[in-house]
Amino acid sequence: MGGVDVVDTPCAKRPKLSVAECKVQVRIGDKVQECISGEQTVGDVLSDSKAVAARLDNDIVPLTHKIVGSDVTLEAIPLASPDGIRVLIETLKFLIKVAKQETTPDLAITIGRPIGAAYYCMLNDRATGKAHVPKEEELEKYRVAMAEIIKAALPLQYQTVACKTALQHMSKTGSAFTHSILADCNKPQVQLIECRGKYHLPRCAVMASTDMVPLDSFKITAFKDGFFLEHFRCDTKAGTLRHWQYRTEASDLLYNEYMARLEWARAVELHSVAQLNSAIRNGQSKKVIQAVEANCDRQFVELASKVKAHGNCKLLLIAGPSSSGKTTFAKRLQVQLEAYGYKPFVLSVDSFYKGWPDITKEGPTKVDWESLESLNLKQLNDVLLALLAGKEALIPDYDMKTSMPVDKALWTPVTLDKNGKGVVIMEGIHCLNPALTPEVPKNQKFQIAIAPIPALQLDAVHVLSGTTIRMLRRMVRDFLNRGRPVLTTLQQWPSIVAGEVNNIYPHQHNADAVMNSEIGYEMCVLKVHVEPLLKTVPATAKEYSEVKRLLNALEQFIALPTNIIPPQSLLREFIGGSWYYDYGGWYKSY
Repeated sequence: MGGVDVVDTPCAKRPKLSVAECKVQVRIGDKVQECISGEQTVGDVLSDSKAVAARLDNDIVPLTHKIVGSDVTLEAIPLASPDGIRVLIETLKFLIKVAKQETTPDLAITIGRPIGAAYYCMLNDRATGKAHVPKEEELEKYRVAMAEIIKAALPLQYQTVACKTALQHMSKTGSAFTHSILADCNKPQVQLIECRGKYHLPRCAVMASTDMVPLDSFKITAFKDGFFLEHFRCDTKAGTLRHWQYRTEASDLLYNEYMARLEWARAVELHSVAQLNSAIRNGQSKKVIQAVEANCDRQFVELASKVKAHGNCKLLLIAGPSSSGKTTFAKRLQVQLEAYGYKPFVLSVDSFYKGWPDITKEGPTKVDWESLESLNLKQLNDVLLALLAGKEALIPDYDMKTSMPVDKALWTPVTLDKNGKGVVIMEGIHCLNPALTPEVPKNQKFQIAIAPIPALQLDAVHVLSGTTIRMLRRMVRDFLNRGRPVLTTLQQWPSIVAGEVNNIYPHQHNADAVMNSEIGYEMCVLKVHVEPLLKTVPATAKEYSEVKRLLNALEQFIALPTNIIPPQSLLREFIGGSWYYDYGGWYKSY
């Protein structure tokens, strides 16, 4: 391999096995076939033209992965699947790097977070480090180069190399950011992918050959001071692939918040996992926590100031995906508004669910609780109008165990402040949807979208995912609050995501403001809680591939103890010990 330190076992030390002992039983669905251990790849055995990768004993592997062992289970991963889309994205990221290096070698690329339906990419001058706004002719070069690379049917070859060799490759090809991340890596060997003398540090499997990438699966379009790398999305219900349309207003909101977080992260030197880990190693843990929490506090002050400046705001509506921190956010915003003289009342949309017999006769397990139709909208709007008119309203309570409203005698009478300082804060999945509160005048509403929007780069082309953060938060809270096994949370996650896609994202453009609920050091704290939980999932479970992905993400972070996290932190909603979130389950305190 010419200078590549490939990890191998000396032949003299290998025990000699007979042909019979080298045979592997490969189970594909109901069929079983044999192959010779270490000789055939999963692609050879599958012989499936639609497969872009494979699930080998619940581990996602490239089609070039060789089968070893004695008894394995194999499943094809088609492009039209969530795992298939991840493989496509990882492959496209490598191809755009190759195209950039071949057409504009004096520029470096950083692939940031997804904004809407695309990844936001930034360029900078390699010599000066200054940001470079791409011209249309440069973007056209990237499109042409990527199409040419795809048509050339080039193999994407995996190589396991010594870390020092990987550092040399990255420095030669202009990957300075990834070079700095690798320098912080505590592994003697790493796995790279090579194509045309360019190298990529993968976070998941890639396609075996460039011609497996459909030419229409990506788009490159200018956006702000960078460009979008758009990719196919999968409609899991229909099993089809398409490019999603995303409203410009929503893209602008997310972009502005992402860039604000990015600017802050660079200023305090918490822009990469290497910087975060370095600060912790150097005994600066408390300084990191103080900086992150102060930035979070700033957002509460600014949002409360916006509400005050609104002048006529009577109803604050908060919506965000699961485990965004909506509950703590609503209560902390309440405190901040109280500091301005307001008298807020926090109301949950969950109090207004219909009894399950009013939704379906098939039982509560058949109810789509994410649907707007599961809510008693007339009752909700009647309560809001009464409160905003200064009248007393009865606030219902709902029993989640029986899926029924509690007896009316137990409802709570509430009246807002009579001096004009009363305001309702309401949080729920539908709060950005105008159909939730059609009776309340628009000029009396202020809508806030909340979600973790991290700007923490794992390397030049991978940023910490907000979805990953939310999954880990939910696992910890489900276990601590309800004693729920992490496998159950993993099994429920796809339906949770489907509810978010259908009920939150289409209405994000209605938000008047965005709350970025990412806590910059939280992966270091979540690691302590969630790693032991993830390791309880058996390797035989289909969700094990997701467990491995999450464990690999956590492995990059140095752990931080929980006892140094302040009680007002949004993170405390998920790990316990919060001033604002009362654990009602079996786990009461930390």
